[in-house]
Amino acid sequence: MHHSNRKWLTLIGWQLLALVAMIHLSGCSGGGTKPLIVTGLTPSTVPATGGQVIFIGNNFGPDDKVTIGGVAATANYGGETLLTAIAPASSTPGAVDVVVSSPINGTVTLSKALTYLATPTAPAVSNAPTCTGTVCIYQAENVQSTLTGNADITSCSGCSAGLKVGNLGGPSFVTINDIYAPATGTYDVTIYGVDGDGSGSYRTMTAAVNGGSTQSVQISGDNWNATSAPQTIQVQLTKGSNNSIQFGNANDYAPDLDYIVVSPNTLAAATPCTSAICVYHGESASNTLFGNGQVAGCSGCSEGYKIVGLDNGYGGVIVNNVYAPVAGTYNVTVYGVDGDAPGYRTMSVAVNGGTPASINISNNNWNATAPGVSLQLPLNQGNNSITISSFLYDYGPGFDYLVVSPQPQLTAIGSGPVQINYDLNTGLASFVYSGSTIISNFYSQVMLGGASVTSTSGSYTRKISAGSNSETDVTLTASDGTPTMVQRFIIVNSNYLLMQVELLGANGAILSSNSMAPIMTTKPGSIKLPTVSDPRFLLVPFDNDSFRTYNDASVYNSLENAASYEVGVFHDGGTRNGLVLGSVTHDTWKTGIIANSAYGNYALDTLDVVGGFAGPEDQLPHGSVTGNTIASPTIMVGFYSDWRDGLEAFANANAQVVPMLSWNNPAPMGWSSWGHVQTAMSETTAVADADYFHQKLPNFNNQGVSYMNLDANGGFIDTASRDFITTAHNQGQKAGIYWVPWAYYGTDMTQTVEGTKYTYGDIVMRDQHGNPLRTIDGAYAVDPTHPGTKQRIDFYYLQFSTNGFDSIKFDFLSHGIVEGGSNNGAFYDPAVHTGVQAYNEGMSYLSKKFGATMYMDESISPIFPYQYAHARRVSCDTFGGIGSPTVNSGGTTSYEMNSATYGWWLAGRLYNFNDPDQIVLEGFTSNENKSRVTSTAIQGYMIDGDDLTDSVAPGLAQKWLTNGNINGLAALKLNFRPVDGSTAQNPTSVLVAQAGGVYYIAVFNYDGSNPLVENIDLAHAGLNGSAKYTVTDLWTGATSSTTGSLSVNLSAAESTIYKLQ
Repeated sequence: MHHSNRKWLTLIGWQLLALVAMIHLSGCSGGGTKPLIVTGLTPSTVPATGGQVIFIGNNFGPDDKVTIGGVAATANYGGETLLTAIAPASSTPGAVDVVVSSPINGTVTLSKALTYLATPTAPAVSNAPTCTGTVCIYQAENVQSTLTGNADITSCSGCSAGLKVGNLGGPSFVTINDIYAPATGTYDVTIYGVDGDGSGSYRTMTAAVNGGSTQSVQISGDNWNATSAPQTIQVQLTKGSNNSIQFGNANDYAPDLDYIVVSPNTLAAATPCTSAICVYHGESASNTLFGNGQVAGCSGCSEGYKIVGLDNGYGGVIVNNVYAPVAGTYNVTVYGVDGDAPGYRTMSVAVNGGTPASINISNNNWNATAPGVSLQLPLNQGNNSITISSFLYDYGPGFDYLVVSPQPQLTAIGSGPVQINYDLNTGLASFVYSGSTIISNFYSQVMLGGASVTSTSGSYTRKISAGSNSETDVTLTASDGTPTMVQRFIIVNSNYLLMQVELLGANGAILSSNSMAPIMTTKPGSIKLPTVSDPRFLLVPFDNDSFRTYNDASVYNSLENAASYEVGVFHDGGTRNGLVLGSVTHDTWKTGIIANSAYGNYALDTLDVVGGFAGPEDQLPHGSVTGNTIASPTIMVGFYSDWRDGLEAFANANAQVVPMLSWNNPAPMGWSSWGHVQTAMSETTAVADADYFHQKLPNFNNQGVSYMNLDANGGFIDTASRDFITTAHNQGQKAGIYWVPWAYYGTDMTQTVEGTKYTYGDIVMRDQHGNPLRTIDGAYAVDPTHPGTKQRIDFYYLQFSTNGFDSIKFDFLSHGIVEGGSNNGAFYDPAVHTGVQAYNEGMSYLSKKFGATMYMDESISPIFPYQYAHARRVSCDTFGGIGSPTVNSGGTTSYEMNSATYGWWLAGRLYNFNDPDQIVLEGFTSNENKSRVTSTAIQGYMIDGDDLTDSVAPGLAQKWLTNGNINGLAALKLNFRPVDGSTAQNPTSVLVAQAGGVYYIAVFNYDGSNPLVENIDLAHAGLNGSAKYTVTDLWTGATSSTTGSLSVNLSAAESTIYKLQ
């Protein structure tokens, strides 16, 4: 098509520009969809009257809807990871489908996931004499109930029979009598209370069976005339109709009571364990409760339950079927529950009815598992029993679970500061640094379909062998067909080792796995730092879409499945010592580092490093690797006295595997159309802005190099764009363009892909049913391995390169790393099975094509793999303004500086530069502009986004873009790193860089309303605390001198940079 050289864009070009501009904005608006993830629900059975179910999953929303058996259920949103619903009553027993639907995140169907139990054989209504069915309903107001104190029967229009028992609490109780049990054993009691205290509040109801000890549940609702969401407890009942349960709360106001449902225990019996290490939970249906022993809820316990009633030796639990492969002495670690710390409670532990041993359980939380206590006990070959109770005249603790393992046979791998202590008997290992155990009792796990193969399997015989290049292999073999496992440890230096797990199929068998975890832990407190006062876990985002941030989260305040991508850091904010774990290979797997900790702990309870961890935009499970031999990602495990050194070492370790894409020229400085001009672009504006930089800002460049970038404008490929490029080149400027290789913004699947014979319907990513994956940021993902996608790359490269563009920004690259494929959930290239493999294939093709003649900058993109571009934007879209020091303020300096604070280690190691995005001066205060320019200067990458053709921007540009000291920082290639972290999702205020004997300190005040006084300890910042320094403020040129400390006074939203020498 011929274009007049007087037109900037054809009508179609303008439409394309507007669409691309809209998508460009939406990508960082935070409005991108997240796939609804629902993996199950609990409980899996409810009585015919219905009941509450809890969904297991992620990305729930307040507008989500639930249907159960085709009937709408009342859904209650409790956050992204919490959704509950009240299953309606059903007169038809059996399994039904459960559907969760989100207006923005999709729909998930759980087939036959919930089973309704049969209606009680003897209808239970008010004044019914007895119930002898499998499921029995007991109204609180029945004549058999006993009311004490002020308890009374009152009307309740929304209750099951129009009545309830109220005024409970203190001396007032209701006791439901004549409760039937067909046999002695454990039963579910579902309590339907009434509470009207409102959202976020609750009342506690206690329940005591047959005069025994109490357990409690929390009833929460907002209507005193309607039944609240039910709660279920497990109780021990004796055979017959002589059981009673007393409800109330001796110490507080209690909720009212409508009715209870008694049904068979839904806790499944444990599968017999024959592994080297076996875990036995107290609430398992395989166990025997006696005396006052009963199952109670425990939110912080391993499975949500504990055993209570272990008082005076009259109650407890017999843990049955405790397996021992041979007779001998075994380690038995008992995990109890106690809230008396600094005191303790004593537990008795007896094997096979023998003399009990005594252990002390101590903790400060009755709703969390206490640290384990180990003892050595003799076990017979085969199955044994262990009785958990207390001693006469003594109050006992609660009981959660116990772990049985053989006596250790430890072998040290490594002789320096970094060591692995490997137990050949159990397959457990510990990571030790300078004599301190940092990670204790970790193991490896590979998922084969729904079955796990672990290094702790009792099938394995383990052998250690030394290899070359400091490699030590632990080979685990079995004679029962279990695949051979190889755990590789390579001690690289005095700080870190590399680890990988490999699986080999027996007799040539082909294996397939989408989850391979070199490191898994299960025991509370397994990960500890030698010294710690402010425990932190740094969560690294997968990519920079949707204004995602780094998060240096507090461990003390608890973590629940906190997931970091590719690398995670457990460190102390006080001493800076830290543990760094992350993948150094990015050819196949997405790797997650997942941490958990209970509130008030200084250690991590679990830390798992898993290859096969889905990304934030994935809509399908992680792809599987297949072969006779399959291998996990290679993991770095290192300990450092300064966690910042550890992250830099992690980057260097990656670069030793795959070097970054080299760039020997200066970092870009110049102009971008996206900051202020955006969709108001015209040829006149673009040329005028380039002219202004050439004529009025001649020193705003990096060693004489200046870039003029046409951003978010894939339509600039006509004669007018070539005229713009010619103008820029004639002025000694570089010209840049923008393009999106892995996304399709249209909706017409019959549209021909540019430069090919294919349609977009051929190349878009689809699920296993052939449906296109949901759009991400408004665009369909395309298959990077499809020939149509590659031919499209050829087409645009030819046009861009022919026009003469010198650089290109690639945007929305995360579309190219999602799981799926154009062939009904499989990638076009049959050798590619995972999103990371597809991304590598596509990015390699893209990089070789464009990298031959252009500088390449990644915009919205995953951090890893990194070797396909010269630079990467460190955060999502950023313009100007200071934002907030405590709230994620997308698009502002404080938001961008969060990524600069915690992502500094990428620059100069994995990418040549961290791109801080454009500067926008117009529309913000003077100090906000100073801070925005400062934030780009410290990263050596300064691109202005103002329109210098209007009446306001030129004055601002002359004020803020002409300081030679600031502009000159780019040529120094400095790498500013934070002095401290511990800021959660916020940025740090002080960063430091060094060039030989010269230091640079940048200080920011992110508070737009209040001044800041910052006193910087120079020794803590890495300088010589006793040396005298000449201090130069690079913004003002003012000089002073200091020793030991630097005092900085900043106005609201202000920043500055000091040079110390």
